[in-house]
Amino acid sequence: MRLRLFTKIMAKRLRDTVEVNPRQKGIMVATPGYNENIVILENIIKGAKHNRNDLTVVFVDLAKAFDSVGHKLLIKALHRVQIPKDLDTGNSTVLEGNGIFITPINIERGVKQGDPLSPILFNIALDLLAYSLENANSGVAKPLGGRRVN
Repeated sequence: MRLRLFTKIMAKRLRDTVEVNPRQKGIMVATPGYNENIVILENIIKGAKHNRNDLTVVFVDLAKAFDSVGHKLLIKALHRVQIPKDLDTGNSTVLEGNGIFITPINIERGVKQGDPLSPILFNIALDLLAYSLENANSGVAKPLGGRRVN
């Protein structure tokens, strides 16, 4: 119970202090998300048709999204948002059966389902992808006040 309270407090602090890319809409609290993304996509398609430009659209659906986050990527992302290095000391679990404890097993992938910290950790990790896409040399630069949409 103490761990859940701790992670709930940490999640609130991270949400209040860490800026996630404003174009990232998934799993964030109180965002119009899908509707806004649909309007942006419609405008991009209309613009491409009007200007007779080729357009390629790719949708990415991350199956088992929370299970897919590698811890090396997550640690890199946490450092990028200036989370102190002493908070990423590793993640392991210990199995116990009949009073016998098994040697700790290192966990190298995934964020815990149902944990209050998981959505924000996932978004911090995914933010690296959004940042990389924004800095790509291709895309459409119109709908969002002249900013590039990749």
